[in-house]
Amino acid sequence: AGPVPGPDGVERAGIPWGEAYTDPATGAVSRGSVSVVNIHTGHPTKEIEVGLHPNAILSSPDERFLYVANGNSDFISVIRTSTQSVTDSIPVGLFGTEKGYIGSTPNALAVNQEGNRLYVSNGLDNAICIIDLEETPSGKNYRVLGYIPTEAYPSGIVLHGDQIIVTNLESTGAR
Repeated sequence: AGPVPGPDGVERAGIPWGEAYTDPATGAVSRGSVSVVNIHTGHPTKEIEVGLHPNAILSSPDERFLYVANGNSDFISVIRTSTQSVTDSIPVGLFGTEKGYIGSTPNALAVNQEGNRLYVSNGLDNAICIIDLEETPSGKNYRVLGYIPTEAYPSGIVLHGDQIIVTNLESTGAR
């Protein structure tokens, strides 16, 4: 989604669940955010800007970080929970970002118990992206280790022991 539009005159349009900021040239939603909500009142207290179409969120095992899959931006936003701010963006697209191509559509996340591997379901790549979450003295050092091919449009990931269980939205399943 994105932040709730205010009376600021910026381009916006109604969508089935409310209004959103849009790009006037394309009509597509132009902002994405994660809402911080007060669990006692149910009211939002902050909007954290992330990429377009944030669609999956996952906490690190130690709860220091949140990982957000941005389906229309092809990267994972890393939010430090102590500051409620984005500290990094991890590109996960199979074709990289140097040419400006997007379309990998990250849509599901899983992290191992040690918190040093993040698995990202890239729907339109038909692959799982594996990210090393190495901690160095200077902070996190994220790097893509590679991709595991899947059946059509992987959309869910569960880690079970040493197995990666993947669900697919299309085709006949993972077999």
